[in-house]
Amino acid sequence: MIHTVLMSAVFLAGAIDVEVQTLDGQKTAGRLTQLDGQHVAVDTTAGAATFEVSKLVSVSSAAGKGTDVPKPQVIVELIDDTRLNAKSFGTVKGQAEIELVSGGMIKVPTKIIRYARFVEAAPTQGQLAKQWDEMLALKPGGDLLVTRKKGSLDYTEGLVRDINADRVNFSLDGENIEVKRPRVEAILYYRVTEPALPVPQCVVHLLGNAQIAAAYIELKGDLISLTTAASAKFEVPIESLARLDYSVGKLQFLSDLEAELTEVTPYFGGPKDLAAYVDAFAPRRDRNLDNEPLKLAGKTYEKGLALHSQTRQTYRLAGKYRQFMAIAGIDDAISAGGSVQLQISGDGKQLWEGTIKAGDEPRLLEIDVTGVKRLELFVGFDDNLDVGDHLDLCEAKVMK
Repeated sequence: MIHTVLMSAVFLAGAIDVEVQTLDGQKTAGRLTQLDGQHVAVDTTAGAATFEVSKLVSVSSAAGKGTDVPKPQVIVELIDDTRLNAKSFGTVKGQAEIELVSGGMIKVPTKIIRYARFVEAAPTQGQLAKQWDEMLALKPGGDLLVTRKKGSLDYTEGLVRDINADRVNFSLDGENIEVKRPRVEAILYYRVTEPALPVPQCVVHLLGNAQIAAAYIELKGDLISLTTAASAKFEVPIESLARLDYSVGKLQFLSDLEAELTEVTPYFGGPKDLAAYVDAFAPRRDRNLDNEPLKLAGKTYEKGLALHSQTRQTYRLAGKYRQFMAIAGIDDAISAGGSVQLQISGDGKQLWEGTIKAGDEPRLLEIDVTGVKRLELFVGFDDNLDVGDHLDLCEAKVMK
């Protein structure tokens, strides 16, 4: 009995408070007690609750909110699109050792690393960013050692060997060269072919914006054990968890899609007024039209669209989804007056139409879009013309 109690105490010692969101929009808060490839379980005020991961959208942690995380010194991207933000990066004999800014030291083989990019010198904007994108698209015959010369990026093709905080050992035409690490902008690793990788079960978001494409995940005491889609295996502290995104392949937020067509029409004026109008009332992603958080009936939403009246947006769905869902209302920033006519169509056929007014309870929209190739949202005027017409479609998404 004592042994069982002790084991239970150890298991729960690493537990954190989370919010579980399911595909049908339900949210449950509780203490995380189980996490594996099939189930997530939490202890709630009403008792234990267990969920199948196939029916989940996300598991979000409250543990790290407000936690300061150091800025990364190195960004490491794996071939499965896992992105690791690191304090340090070094390699010895084909094995990379990476210290994460969110906590924990992990090791992965260099053969599954796409690049290591040293942030203090990394190209972030303008011409350098364009050059960096061009380098990522190259098909070289060896590793690339990237440096910056006279404000531009340059690279040398060869073989990258061991790396530490001071030097990069680089082989060029059979000659070994030691390059001072502060001179190196990035390392791009060579691969003969891009391997076929499985779709991850979820994307693990860590504090500090790291993202891990996880094929398998399991809670082990105060650690999360991970296997990435590229078969890297490592563990991270449970306290470093920000969110588990299970939406991969299940749903798509419209705010993460590029609209195929966007039209914004001024209420008054001619063509000369269009640019200023569009700038003021262009659709916003994950923010309201005042560039503040989306908020309906006192509740703040992280995901969604903000649309002004006389806006039309079309999204290409290619017949892949079965349902469109959103919570519609006039943003709380508008005290009174806002009123719009919302029309939702699929392939030219009207699927839903209704009036959304300020002060009304937010309306949950659940619309069948089975087989729809193009989804169109149109926000029209109502009684008050365009005054206060700040429509929010919170958590607007399409689901398979």
